[in-house]
Amino acid sequence: MQIKQEDKELDIFVGTKIGSFKHVKYHTNVTKNNKKCIENLVDIKSLQKHEGITCMEWGNKEQTEILIGKQNQEIQQYTTDGLFPRSYTADFGKGHVVGLGAATGGSCPLCLAESSRYGARRTRF
Repeated sequence: MQIKQEDKELDIFVGTKIGSFKHVKYHTNVTKNNKKCIENLVDIKSLQKHEGITCMEWGNKEQTEILIGKQNQEIQQYTTDGLFPRSYTADFGKGHVVGLGAATGGSCPLCLAESSRYGARRTRF
């Protein structure tokens, strides 16, 4: 007797230290996984060292929005529709963005930046 497993497709989003941001469609039936399942969401030729991704967080409970924190204190909003509708600069502290979150149903991003002297800070924008 052979048990047939249902193939499930998982969406995985990957941010890297050099700034690349990828979408991976992973199948639980591993025979369906290949390089075509990996999509670059930013132009890898335009990456700069200071734009490395330092943290990511879901921007809403529906998981249709991702907040991306970068080394240069930029915060980008990405929607799973494939858009980057907004970006912000977290210039209130020193260092990289080290934590992100959302309040008020995802409409108000929160940011945590590192600071070697005072620890992390949180702000709304």
